Amino acid sequence: MPIAAMSARVALAAGRLDEARAWAGAHARHHSAAGTDVLYLREYEDVTMARVLLASFDRYRREADVNQAHGLLTRLERGARDGGRGRSLIEVLVLRSVTATARGDLQGALPPLAEALTLAEPEGFVRVFLDEGRALTESLRRVEEGLSSPAVARFCRSLLEAGTAAPGQPAPDWLEPLTDREREVLGLIAQGLSNGAIAQRLFRAESTIKGQNRVIFEKLQVKSRTEAIARARELGIL
Repeated sequence: MPIAAMSARVALAAGRLDEARAWAGAHARHHSAAGTDVLYLREYEDVTMARVLLASFDRYRREADVNQAHGLLTRLERGARDGGRGRSLIEVLVLRSVTATARGDLQGALPPLAEALTLAEPEGFVRVFLDEGRALTESLRRVEEGLSSPAVARFCRSLLEAGTAAPGQPAPDWLEPLTDREREVLGLIAQGLSNGAIAQRLFRAESTIKGQNRVIFEKLQVKSRTEAIARARELGIL
């Protein structure tokens, strides 16, 4: 993840679109001059570019921006599929759904979102959906009705609940407080990390992380990662 591209994403999150657009201009010039590169080597940058284009369209309503984002994401999807990069594919599919909505293709926004949900549900990846906020909310509501898998439908419903939960509610008296380590694990779960990735990050055995998951679920009185995140947001823990 190149630092300049990461900085551009931070700028987008902070609403500093001009700063992100300046990075995007430099990125486009560099790769135009460099000729053909292996797509994987600049995948993070290209996804960031697509995000900048979508943010630019949201502000300036220039059709060229959203059309360019659509073309870029189509190529990125093909590269992620061919390379077997599931985590990248989920993000690209989510952005393809957002792009279709931005182009007014509400029905076309549903298939990539349904596939992204199906791929993300087994590992409980939630951050990639929640970060899109209102841009994805209506599509999540619409796609839920057509999901054939009950597990994926529950996952979708939990995302909607997590995205609309009122923050900062006081914890009820019956709730057993989470330890600092459990809060840390919960925060990494909310970032979309798998148990294996959390174990590597915290230098713990994966079995230890799974055990902490069970304790967190018991304390929050939930049964899944998405329910835990939704409950934690309701209580202001996250």
